[in-house]
Amino acid sequence: MNRLKAFFGGAAVLVVLCAAAAAGAAESMDYKAILAKTRAGVLATEDGTQPRTRVFGLLRVDGDRYWFCTGASKDVYKQMQTNNRISFCAWDTESNIVLNLDGPVTFVEDAALKAEFLDENPGIKSIYKSADNPEFKIFYLEPDTISSFDFVNGKVYHKK
Repeated sequence: MNRLKAFFGGAAVLVVLCAAAAAGAAESMDYKAILAKTRAGVLATEDGTQPRTRVFGLLRVDGDRYWFCTGASKDVYKQMQTNNRISFCAWDTESNIVLNLDGPVTFVEDAALKAEFLDENPGIKSIYKSADNPEFKIFYLEPDTISSFDFVNGKVYHKK
């Protein structure tokens, strides 16, 4: 198992593995609890014909919305403006479950919500300083597909 964990240091490999997990039988799993605990993963966008991945932190799980933030001057923001469909992949190393969420993102300009996120995340606040910073963008993913793979049991789950 340690060799497996070392191998998955590469984000692109993790994204490929998550995509491979998409074909499977439906079973119940608490996706929200796993993501709320994991809080970080790999976010994939499209840059022309080239996929782009980067590590991203999850700000909050709220109902069926998974909240993130970024900067308006970043390539990832521009890519999501061109194509709002993304993929977010997270690995819970304790349970060895990989989750993949696919769907559209929606950007929200809500000063009160931005202020909440800044108060809850001091690291983000140190970057963007205030909710009225035009560089600070918040968005949510409301996935139309959630898939997962369990390394221990080899089971694939799928939810639409």
